[in-house]
Amino acid sequence: MAKQAKKKLTIEEFLPLYLKAAEDGLTKEEFAEQVGLQPSTVYQRVYELRREVDPSIPLLATRGRVPMQERAAAILEEYRSAKTETPKAEPKPAAKPKQPEPMEEDSEDEDAESELDKIFGSN
Repeated sequence: MAKQAKKKLTIEEFLPLYLKAAEDGLTKEEFAEQVGLQPSTVYQRVYELRREVDPSIPLLATRGRVPMQERAAAILEEYRSAKTETPKAEPKPAAKPKQPEPMEEDSEDEDAESELDKIFGSN
């Protein structure tokens, strides 16, 4: 069997079809099948158009995968929001109330002189 000649799409044919596919929510693989191209060819053409002409040309989703740009945007958003959040301080434990120190008991011998009386003398 002879190989069929690949149909070349001019930019005038490719870009309107591509933009319509993006509007309709087609994946890159669905669009490539629709126009008779390989998904890698579609990607390459759009990559060059975005780089050289207009970076706002939409990217088509990939079947079963999230585009790298979307994953990167999500990671950056998460990182930035984590940096702006103030860390929640753990609550400090409540201070324990001070227990009064026990007072010294009087000696059993009330007639005994206290230490101060010994020093200063008693009257």
